Formats: sequence, structure tokens, C-alpha cells
Amino acid sequence: MGTGTRQRDRIIDESVLYRVIGDEEIMREQLLHLAQRAGRRHVTLLVLPLDSGTYGECAGDRGSMNLVETPAHEHLVHLEPQDGSMLISGQR
Repeated sequence: MGTGTRQRDRIIDESVLYRVIGDEEIMREQLLHLAQRAGRRHVTLLVLPLDSGTYGECAGDRGSMNLVETPAHEHLVHLEPQDGSMLISGQR
């Protein structure tokens, strides 16, 4: 990875892969775009399965969830549910 290229980890809900936006060609282009981006060395794309359910008070289902790695390689999760925000750290 070159300098200035940050690791990008993304989690998408499986339902967005099935939600039809536009016609077949648009859907094909969107899926191809995701596949091309996921093929890059600095990109990780994970799909949250439909049957995963939600666990805990804020499992990312009521707001954004951002995964962060510090320069010291500590892994953090920043959640922003509708009623606040929290930063969670712990062993990976």
C-alpha cells in the first residue's frame, strides 16, 4: 500500500444487495462496482447476513457504525445510534 492509502473496511447489510434500485442494468453496474472496489488491496467489504439478527443494545441497527484502527493498531468501534454515541475498544 502506498503512502496516503488508507485501509477501508466496510460492512453492508445483505438486504441492500436485493433491494432493486433502477433496472437490471443499473443493479448489475452497482454490484460490479462493489466487486471491483472489494478487489482492491486496501478495501475489505463484509456483508452482514440477513439472519444475523441484532445483539446488544446498539448492534449498528439504529445508526452508523464505524470501525477504526489507530496508528498503534488498536481496534475501535464508533456507534452513533439515534440517542447518542459511543466508542468501544477491546481485543480483536
